[in-house]
Amino acid sequence: MLSHKDLYKEINTAEKVAENTDSTVDLLKTLIKLETLNLKLLHNVRANMVAIMKKAGIELNEKKIEQETKVD
Repeated sequence: MLSHKDLYKEINTAEKVAENTDSTVDLLKTLIKLETLNLKLLHNVRANMVAIMKKAGIELNEKKIEQETKVD
């Protein structure tokens, strides 16, 4: 899980890189880092929602993927 402090540290670092560089590569690396943080946050939100649902006794719909074997 990402802490509030770590998240804002990364945001501030990204803002400084964006303001102080003209390098396209550095900007792209910064954007990738921010998108990775975004994905981690979304995952944390989902995990928290599932934990709350389980605690509240809400039944979760889990999709089961069945592999079909085709014989020709």
